[in-house]
Amino acid sequence: MRTRAALAAGGALALVVGLSACTENTDGNSGIDPNRQSSGVIATDPKDSLGPAPEVPGAVKGGTLTILRETKISHLDPQRIYNFVGLNTAPLFARFLTTWKDDGKGKVTLVGDLAETPGVNVNNDCKVWEFKIKSG
Repeated sequence: MRTRAALAAGGALALVVGLSACTENTDGNSGIDPNRQSSGVIATDPKDSLGPAPEVPGAVKGGTLTILRETKISHLDPQRIYNFVGLNTAPLFARFLTTWKDDGKGKVTLVGDLAETPGVNVNNDCKVWEFKIKSG
């Protein structure tokens, strides 16, 4: 008897969850701004990829970085990072070929970080890119 009740409750719950996933949002508030425009661009001027970035006013060098997680971070090797947490944590301790330059007003530009420029699209098919590493 308990098995039937548990199966019935599980089936009812699955049905409710399934049907609620198919409902339409009719209140007009989807949380998505339909007028939002993508502002990301790729820098074409090598001067945009010069560095370092200007210092942040009031910032102090040194200290301890503490990352609170319920589970272990799988890798700290930038070449082996494959999950969202690792991708968000890695810029705190690693450098990449490219990075984003944010003007603080919503415009982000892809610029070279370790690379001199954001890269050259070799075949103009976005499959093969060439990067020249900055000296030093």
